[in-house]
Amino acid sequence: MALATQSKVHDTTTKRQETVIASRAHRKCT
Repeated sequence: MALATQSKVHDTTTKRQETVIASRAHRKCT
């Protein structure tokens, strides 16, 4: 149970980081 929750949190964090990196890269391109 705890492991599943931890995995979900990690997945959310990873997606957020990817979004930040993508927006950062997009800003650098423009």
